[in-house]
Amino acid sequence: MDYLSIVVSAILGGVGAGLGHIIMSKFTKNKNIVRGVSVIMAILFYQILQPIIYDKYIKPSFMKPKIYTELVKHIDDMNRQLPKMMDSATKLESISVHNEQLFYNYMIVQEDIKDTDIKKMEQSIKKNSCNRPFIKNLINNNISVIYSYSFVSKPYKMVIKVTDCKQ
Repeated sequence: MDYLSIVVSAILGGVGAGLGHIIMSKFTKNKNIVRGVSVIMAILFYQILQPIIYDKYIKPSFMKPKIYTELVKHIDDMNRQLPKMMDSATKLESISVHNEQLFYNYMIVQEDIKDTDIKKMEQSIKKNSCNRPFIKNLINNNISVIYSYSFVSKPYKMVIKVTDCKQ
């Protein structure tokens, strides 16, 4: 059991004991009954609420998947190799990671790109992202992948967010 879990358990037990004491003090002056109910409430709060609150909400925000921490470690190494032309029209400018999201920042250097080509490109990226084992592994570990495309010849950006690889 980690320290955070112990702290959450202690807080929940304390809240349960306090509520049990307050409630039973209204109904009886017998201190043994008040103490007994306080202990029971502490145990119930710990047993029922700890898995809900800690496991579902607190732990995921503190315990990042191993793949995320590895990604953060290697992001600087990846960026040292950039910018890099991926093909004749696409330049990968930077890669970053924030809040369990991996960002690929691209520049489309092709001057005469059409809006229909951009739509096809967007559909292809969405369709093919999960065919890449690395991307699929990230998605399966709750790390979103965001492709951001800027265009030399267009005044806007295209952002594609991949969060699900279920077919």
